[in-house]
Amino acid sequence: MDILYLIWLCLQKNLATIRIGRLIDYFGSAMNVYENDNLSEYLSIDGIGLETAKAIMQSKNLDEANRILEFTQKNDIGLVSFWSKAYPKKLRQVYGAPPMLYYKGDNIFRDEVPSIAIVGSRKCTPYGLSLASAISEELSSCGINVVSGLAKGIDAAAHRAALRSGGITTGVLGCGIDVVYPTGNREIYTQIRESGGMILTEFSPGTAAVSTNFPQRNRIISGICDGVVVVEAARSSGSLITAHYALEQGRDVYAVPGNVNSSQSEGTNDLIRQGARLITSGKDVIEDMYDILRGMYPAKQEKNAHRELDKDESAVYNAISLGNDTLNSVSKYLNKPVGSVSGIISVLEIDGLISVDMGKLFVV
Repeated sequence: MDILYLIWLCLQKNLATIRIGRLIDYFGSAMNVYENDNLSEYLSIDGIGLETAKAIMQSKNLDEANRILEFTQKNDIGLVSFWSKAYPKKLRQVYGAPPMLYYKGDNIFRDEVPSIAIVGSRKCTPYGLSLASAISEELSSCGINVVSGLAKGIDAAAHRAALRSGGITTGVLGCGIDVVYPTGNREIYTQIRESGGMILTEFSPGTAAVSTNFPQRNRIISGICDGVVVVEAARSSGSLITAHYALEQGRDVYAVPGNVNSSQSEGTNDLIRQGARLITSGKDVIEDMYDILRGMYPAKQEKNAHRELDKDESAVYNAISLGNDTLNSVSKYLNKPVGSVSGIISVLEIDGLISVDMGKLFVV
């Protein structure tokens, strides 16, 4: 089974995805890479120097690869390599994309599912928690996959809000797929798997959560997304690393403005000064993602051509038709959370089914 040899190859030090790809291209398969015993063959490949070639020659042992493969099979852990069609397409385009991903839950990376990361400080304020929850709920209510790092604070709030709204969410770990860190988020970890979301990592099972892993984790968070929302971050926050990766990867970066006297808002306010898009709600992101969302929701052929609405969209549309002309009045009429209704209103507006003028809602 070539997956065994591919796991072995991905475990080799100093072998980034591009070098592994060159080895596979040259030898035809990961198994052939393993079985080759000619040092000069390795040296003939661009990027494979003498030290790396010797390391490969000296590591012809499949024990660890066998352990990992058996563990994944026994524990319902998915494996997807960079060379698989199931590998996230957005991440494949990122420089330094990991050669192997381990996941639990559903592999939800499909072209029709847009993803937005929501990240921020572990030591967040009530203001940050409230906004992270509201933004996440609005985004997930529109069918957007909410991605975060399963850390304390903003990350946890984003995941919980997506789960509450019945949406999908992805947690990216800086440790092995079998390691829950922090342990206090075990419930979120379980709920994500059971709700149709996914837990994802590039680290092999058993890998501990050490500080050097998290910057690597952050490039995946931004890499699998269409954009990154930074809710609250100090100047030293790891969330800024995610934002910088996002910029390098050509992703949109959004930042929530914060109290100028709060250290937890220094990072986000700096991002805005540097050109990040200022947002105060999930609706701001949804409106900015118009072209992407049009791919999810069939665009109208004519101004008044109504597509088929789902149950929740029909309820909101009908409520507005009956004269409930504000977000709060629709929310009260339907007894639904404001965040959920707001997300649906944004989708209906994008599709041209309703219009919003000075906070008032009208059927078109």
